[in-house]
Amino acid sequence: YFAVGGTLQSNIKVLDLSWNNITDISKFYFRPVEYSLTHLYLSHNELANVTQAVFGSLPHLQWLDLSHNDIMEVEFDCFRNSKNIQVLHLSHNNIMDIPAEVLRSLKKLRIVDLSHNKLRALPDNVFTEPNLESLDLSHNQFMRLPIKSLSGPAAGSLSVLDIGWNMLSGIHTTDSISKLR
Repeated sequence: YFAVGGTLQSNIKVLDLSWNNITDISKFYFRPVEYSLTHLYLSHNELANVTQAVFGSLPHLQWLDLSHNDIMEVEFDCFRNSKNIQVLHLSHNNIMDIPAEVLRSLKKLRIVDLSHNKLRALPDNVFTEPNLESLDLSHNQFMRLPIKSLSGPAAGSLSVLDIGWNMLSGIHTTDSISKLR
């Protein structure tokens, strides 16, 4: 359980809590820094879920690193009011499913790392915005290229798609990568 006596300084822009043993974060813990925080690093901890009560009200957050945790669940509205996230690292977790609303609501995403999870599929058109540059889906359990998860604008802006180390047995005509630039 993670709780710190007192309150966080309200002018903190970058907060690095990586490499600890954090298993849980108190509801609304980040409220004192919700309007100043732009970068939050929580990698290499023991977090099990991503909830709206913790991550949903950070309107200026641009970079979120939740890699190397034990995350199994990502709430559908976990980033409800955190719309400025551009870089999202969720690699090295135990995520089996990502609700479409989680990623669709993040219109400014440029870099997404979902590698080293247990994903088998992504919802159709989960990435719709033309800002997406890099999508890492390596080391998961995809059996087909998740091309349908990329709408035209998102596919057109993507310059890196890593889908290595999955369970692809072939590339089918319905998996057409023609919409990628």
